[in-house]
Amino acid sequence: MELQGLSQEEIKLVERAKKLAKDRKSEISETSAVIKTSSGKIYEGVNMMFDMLHPISICAEYSATAQMVTADEKEIETIAIARYRNSRFDIPTPCGKCRQLLSYFGNPDVIIEIENKLKKVKLKDLLPLAYNNKS
Repeated sequence: MELQGLSQEEIKLVERAKKLAKDRKSEISETSAVIKTSSGKIYEGVNMMFDMLHPISICAEYSATAQMVTADEKEIETIAIARYRNSRFDIPTPCGKCRQLLSYFGNPDVIIEIENKLKKVKLKDLLPLAYNNKS
């Protein structure tokens, strides 16, 4: 897995995701996702987690991707995810379901945190054998 450092623009995406996660208004949300598309537009989303009802919960990546698709965008360049819980931030990686969803919109850079350092990695490194229904 090739890890790369972040540009100033990518650091701003992380900061935007952190702000969104912290400023959310709902008790059912603690995670946010910020997507930058290949056209340079930004889309945001938050998760909705319901106790004991995980089948109807929605990940932040799905929420942000839905905003992107609504605007007729088709390719994700970069995604930053942030979670604010117990008065502290972390930068989680997308879950398996979200990795599969994101793979339908290219091979974006995913910002991750390793040993308290922000890095980026290609989605295919996190999901090397994504399902492809085009085959």
